[in-house]
Amino acid sequence: MRTFMRDAHFVSRQLQMTPEFILTVLLTLGISAKAAIFALMYTVLLRNSQLNEPAILVLQQFLTQSLLLAGFEALVGLAVACAATQGKTDVRESCPLVAPKFLWRHSREIITAVLLVSIVTLLPSFAQVSSPKHVPTSPQAAPMSMTEQRNVDFVLDWWRNVIDARHMELAANYQAEDYIQHNPNVPTGRAAFVQFFSSQGPPISPIPERLSNPPVVRGDKGDLVWLIFEHQVKGPNSPSQVSYAYSFDLLRIQNGKIQEHWDSEGKAPGSPVFVPSTAPPPSKWVDKPSPAEQRNLDVATRFEKDAVEYGHTELMDEILAPDFVEHNRVAPSDRKGLKQFIAHLPDHAPQEIKPEWKHRPALAFVNGPYVVMMWERSDKDPSDPAKEYTRNYFAILRIDNGLIQEIWN
Repeated sequence: MRTFMRDAHFVSRQLQMTPEFILTVLLTLGISAKAAIFALMYTVLLRNSQLNEPAILVLQQFLTQSLLLAGFEALVGLAVACAATQGKTDVRESCPLVAPKFLWRHSREIITAVLLVSIVTLLPSFAQVSSPKHVPTSPQAAPMSMTEQRNVDFVLDWWRNVIDARHMELAANYQAEDYIQHNPNVPTGRAAFVQFFSSQGPPISPIPERLSNPPVVRGDKGDLVWLIFEHQVKGPNSPSQVSYAYSFDLLRIQNGKIQEHWDSEGKAPGSPVFVPSTAPPPSKWVDKPSPAEQRNLDVATRFEKDAVEYGHTELMDEILAPDFVEHNRVAPSDRKGLKQFIAHLPDHAPQEIKPEWKHRPALAFVNGPYVVMMWERSDKDPSDPAKEYTRNYFAILRIDNGLIQEIWN
């Protein structure tokens, strides 16, 4: 510090400026540079939607701790300027209110402590920054025969004309009169469907030529059409970030009409009274898998039952591809992160693996590289917690060369 003060006096004599003026300029430039850097980082923090949630946390912590260090540096600068105005080279001999002896005696320890706290608090977050962020799904489809492709096109036309454009007068062209509805918010039957969707708003005319939000993944197995829709939503931990949520729809075609529909919706408060379905189980509509299909089904079962239900996450190294992608925005998107996430879920400690499922899917079938699984579960009715209702949830796994490449759930 004495050397710095002597240099300041020397520069001031050469430039014919007072030491305090030089030090004030240097201090102002330094603090301004820091402020510009902080402003830039805040801009990146608030506007860059490509950052993942751990990166946001790291930036927030870094900015906070950098501001603390900047405050300490400002205090040092004021003390130096104060000493310079008095023509002294020892800051400890001047301005005791600005720079008390304790501060200077322990300045190195203070700086070291702040840096150590920064490293300790930021380290766990930096470990997560390298974790891949969730990305939108690349549009894709299962291999389909001409008949299966016509089924998918038929369902998408129905969606565009009847659901999106709300032309309920066209519903009879697509839906059977005894249409079976498994969405807990809509009563079963075509008439009930028309009544419900008529209340969602007036028809849109002319009918748009394309779906407002087409499915990102689609397929058909026999008479079962399955769709995955992607929705842009706010990030679960940061509203300024873009995240991706998924909904699932399964439709059964019979006699050229949509006969039955399942989806992943939960019951909304104020929706009609839930009436349990009396329809046959969905497994009735699926044929026995071929040997190749059975191999993919076994891989999916090993993941969903053995690794997830019975908690043996170590199996994920064998059945998830190295570049595996998890699309559930609540869970990490990579293999390592998903392993840790599932291992820390309640009731997911490793248990003896048994042949039977704890909760067997109501439906499971293979469509090309995709395995479609659907479960039924009972939840509390939001309109009357004393009652329960049944809903469905899905997992769709894409498998290639015996390894799971992607999961939507």
